[in-house]
Amino acid sequence: MAGAGAALRVLSGDIGEGATSCRAAIRTAKGLVSDFGESAKHCSPGLSELAACREDHSERGVHSIIEKYNLSVPIPLTVLPKAPGVIYPGEMRGLSLCDWAQWLVDLNLWHIHVGLAEADSRREQKILSKFWKRFRAIKPTHEVFKLADSGRLDLTRCCPMMVHGDEGRGRKKSGFLVVSVNSYLGLGTQEANLARERGELPREYARMMLNYVGSPFCHRILLAVLPKMFGDHEAFLSIMDFVAAECKKMLLQGVRDRSGRTFTMCILHNTGDWQWHVKAGNLVRSYANVQKRPQTADSNPKGICHLCRAGQRGIDWEGYRADSEPRWYRSMYEEDPFGNPRPALNTIPHVPQEQPGFYTYDLFHTFHLGIGKSFVAGCLALASEQMEASQADARFAELTELYFAFCAEHHVVSYLSGISRSTIGWPDSSSFPNGQWSKGHLTRSLSDFFMWWAEQHDLSHHRLLAKCKETNLLISHCMKRLYSRDVWLSRNDATFVSTTALQFLEGYSCLATMAYNEDKNLFPHMPKGHSMHHIFYDLKVLLMSSPHAEWFLSPLCHSVQIHEDWVGRCSRLARRVAAGQVVLRVLQRNLQACYKHFREQGYLKE
Repeated sequence: MAGAGAALRVLSGDIGEGATSCRAAIRTAKGLVSDFGESAKHCSPGLSELAACREDHSERGVHSIIEKYNLSVPIPLTVLPKAPGVIYPGEMRGLSLCDWAQWLVDLNLWHIHVGLAEADSRREQKILSKFWKRFRAIKPTHEVFKLADSGRLDLTRCCPMMVHGDEGRGRKKSGFLVVSVNSYLGLGTQEANLARERGELPREYARMMLNYVGSPFCHRILLAVLPKMFGDHEAFLSIMDFVAAECKKMLLQGVRDRSGRTFTMCILHNTGDWQWHVKAGNLVRSYANVQKRPQTADSNPKGICHLCRAGQRGIDWEGYRADSEPRWYRSMYEEDPFGNPRPALNTIPHVPQEQPGFYTYDLFHTFHLGIGKSFVAGCLALASEQMEASQADARFAELTELYFAFCAEHHVVSYLSGISRSTIGWPDSSSFPNGQWSKGHLTRSLSDFFMWWAEQHDLSHHRLLAKCKETNLLISHCMKRLYSRDVWLSRNDATFVSTTALQFLEGYSCLATMAYNEDKNLFPHMPKGHSMHHIFYDLKVLLMSSPHAEWFLSPLCHSVQIHEDWVGRCSRLARRVAAGQVVLRVLQRNLQACYKHFREQGYLKE
């Protein structure tokens, strides 16, 4: 039977991650049985059963064999009520957070979401107790502490979590929604772990590291999926009702282990790109409301931010000043940003009077795929003008050669075939370069490349380039400090990070003004600059308003670059299954992929 499992794990793992279809798996099995004959049947009877499956009922046959040989995480699929008006033709299904948690507790795998590689009950309790003590110092009014103070909740067994949602590319490149939860605590970042090895970070017994390293199939908990169908708002609402109900149940009831101890999870934030927030929070103020024409006496703009009134009359959002209070700050939480119906996620316990803050901005989309792209694209546009060639394409060819030389010297993966006008989104000088790459890592590597180039030249005669170098250095220092730290930033680190980030934004604003005065279309103001302003100015305010707190949550806690990869892998599963059964099949395949990864990470044994 072990032979059957060994052969089928390879196939089920491939199916689970969308590398092949069930029909392809059956054909592969038939080929193996044909090649090895009777020996294959004796060594791996499951392989023979797979080869005997009918290709016209491939999904049914393969999944029955996977279930027979226990090659999938045994989480039952929950049937979601199908409200009138739902367009999706198949049955609505989801994966219960409570069922996930019960499975983790039963197999002694709770430590995965406490940021430990191995189970250690005493250490897990120390870590969670320390987390909530620090969180209480900065958010003392959060409703979770009322539950704890009344004896209804044991914080030493309560894992801090967040909800995430995003759309990947499913069948025929259409959108495919993936909703999940994940812990704040994980196995760190590569930079922080290297800093720990060098002795720059302490090796604490109850250390709390960011959730970046390791397989996302082990550290992200899938709850629901949905193919994008025009106007299928009712199906989305059903999913959000299910997610909210599961999150509340997991906090208020939790699950119990064999000894009767209760384990719970508390959702602290909803994270994701801005579009996800608009959809999940039914927000009436967002980037979509940015005013595109000059204000008139009759103008009454809605505003662009759900946290404040930025963008409304008299409250601009483009003013970035590192040392002064922005105009929008006094309007925080003044106006309700939620439309009707009220979002289901609003029923999750939160900080009173700060409900909109539950929908937190994400640094990855805000900087790496936001204002950072416009900044780096502007820097490269200016750098291209310093090349020797007279023709634009030839100048970019020179810049490309330099970029490849930089990548080779610094062992950086280029990802690009070259740097051109189309790469930076600059078809002509009348357009604003805004960066056309979709991989966030390129923002960082192109930023480093610009610094490498700038340091080799005397830019004192070029005001814009000199300011670009100065501003780039600020955000580089900020990001390096963030990625080399853990979940909690010390007061010194938080001060440094907020200061340098705000100085970067002020520098960007200054560059936009300088470019305008020189009649150059560079460094456009964009709403994501405001969301970045919120991330770091809110951190600055927290530093001032919590004088006794020594630790502050890193903005990287809510950054979603790891989710981006995982959502892409989940959505690829939708490309190999029939449209009418896509929800069921994707959830099944995800459970199979999770089983494979839990085994590879050593969490599950033979």
